[in-house]
Amino acid sequence: MKKYINQYRTETIRGENNKKIRNIIYTGDYYKITKEKTARKEFFISAVLFMALHFAAGLLNTPSSRMFYVVLPYAILFFPGIYFVMGAFTFNRASEKMEFPTYEKSIVRLRRSLRGMIWGLGYLMIAETIFMVIRMVQSGLEGHEWLREGGFLVICAVNFALVIRNKRNIDGVEFTILPSSKN
Repeated sequence: MKKYINQYRTETIRGENNKKIRNIIYTGDYYKITKEKTARKEFFISAVLFMALHFAAGLLNTPSSRMFYVVLPYAILFFPGIYFVMGAFTFNRASEKMEFPTYEKSIVRLRRSLRGMIWGLGYLMIAETIFMVIRMVQSGLEGHEWLREGGFLVICAVNFALVIRNKRNIDGVEFTILPSSKN
């Protein structure tokens, strides 16, 4: 929380029995979000769906997933995915009038994680497609391999579409900066 230390001030007052009571008062700007609550829940549901599909794609035993160039970005996508779930959860639970730390832990976190997932999923789909073409030219893919490789590619494509949709939605979130009431 040292990052947000300038957003708060501490005030000490005397309470009952001459006890010192420390009050922490927020002095930063507020961010008023105009997105309705149902649209916020969509981010959270979409984040959970992304992680479920991404986990399902990892359970498919595909030859390409045994190759380093596919496994590495697949594994790395868990970090922005978890970051996305955390941001969506905070955004879903936040009030209409957010303090700067809450804004940063929700909106900013969502935007950053979505950018990372776009790059990671894009790379993963390109690598999977190249792998399928090479395998098809070299030895051909058997029926069950086609099914697993195609399933993996379809899951990645669905996730990519979800991420693009969420990126547009989060970029469309309107907010106004309200000045703080510095007491």
